[in-house]
Amino acid sequence: MSRKSLLGLALAVTAASIQLGGCGKIPEQTPMPARTMAPADQRVAQDPGNDLRRVHREMLAALNLTEAQRSQIREIKARHKAEMRRMGDLRTQLEQLRTLVLAPTVDRAALTQALTAMHQSKLNKIPHVAAMMSDVRGVLTPEQRTIAVTQINNRWNDLMAALDSMRTEGFTQLSANLNLTTAQSQALQTLQDQDRTLDDAIMADLRTAVTQFMADGNQQTLTSSLQSALAMSRVTDMLGDTSDFVVSLNQTQRQQLVANMASYLQKLKAMHQAMEGDMGGTGSDSD
Repeated sequence: MSRKSLLGLALAVTAASIQLGGCGKIPEQTPMPARTMAPADQRVAQDPGNDLRRVHREMLAALNLTEAQRSQIREIKARHKAEMRRMGDLRTQLEQLRTLVLAPTVDRAALTQALTAMHQSKLNKIPHVAAMMSDVRGVLTPEQRTIAVTQINNRWNDLMAALDSMRTEGFTQLSANLNLTTAQSQALQTLQDQDRTLDDAIMADLRTAVTQFMADGNQQTLTSSLQSALAMSRVTDMLGDTSDFVVSLNQTQRQQLVANMASYLQKLKAMHQAMEGDMGGTGSDSD
């Protein structure tokens, strides 16, 4: 997916459950996924994020936010997103990746370094994400904070199922017309399995961090917990294995992968805009 890599997707799902809404603007184009999707033989959702949006909308309704609260949250999100935009140019990073992936010969070391730099830029924004969550928490009443925690715990399986639906759709589209060899298909399946295990562990840590934060409001602890959950050491092997898979593709396959990603990102962009709309915003100010 964007992928706003592990940080973007994981925080998008968890943050949505406490009414931060989606994870932001999806770039028009990116060369490859920083993580992969679920096997194609699982159920494919008609549109990626359909289930996630439904769960998000139902959890949002459970909080029974006033219009004043919705307005405050929209302002908080816009302000913090503007600050995070100034921390780095995602489009430049994505264009660098695209150039590396579409080169006649892929430089594995350079590709891994570029992916690592992208993940590090996400880690650098965690204090801002935590500050945004703290500001949103301050808008909620004590009762709403309790409801938010209950909703996260009670709807966790629904959230994870929705994420799985997005993985399935993503894998189906990203692998379309790649004409993978048997060895490439096996390598991709292994990468998917590794990704699922890693993602489940990260999501579990994020769940603990967010529910604890909603209860105690300790922003410093939240920042530390998010940094630990998304530590570079947890994703280093996955980024390297992703580079290995891309290196195994010929140039025609890599060109098709880039085209597939661009198409899929448009669907993700529409989903995130719809989630912003559920919050009462226009969906156009995300990043």
